[in-house]
Amino acid sequence: MKYLFFQWYLSQDSPQLLDVLFETGSILSDIYCEQGQLTEAKQVLLKAFELSASHPYWHCRLAFQISVSRNHGPDFIGFFF
Repeated sequence: MKYLFFQWYLSQDSPQLLDVLFETGSILSDIYCEQGQLTEAKQVLLKAFELSASHPYWHCRLAFQISVSRNHGPDFIGFFF
């Protein structure tokens, strides 16, 4: 997971790595959820969602991930809406 976080962090400053940013953000959020670290999962997913606003594919994909995340409880989904 350390390497995923490292990729997430590095790709935020590079426009050429946007696909890496969104994919690692999505995966990292899933891993955080599985580990019960919902605050970290929310932060990563929200950041990826905000950055994806001008990239329709990723924006929709991350929006779907947010909507599926309601399985983690109302506190998780309430963070977004």
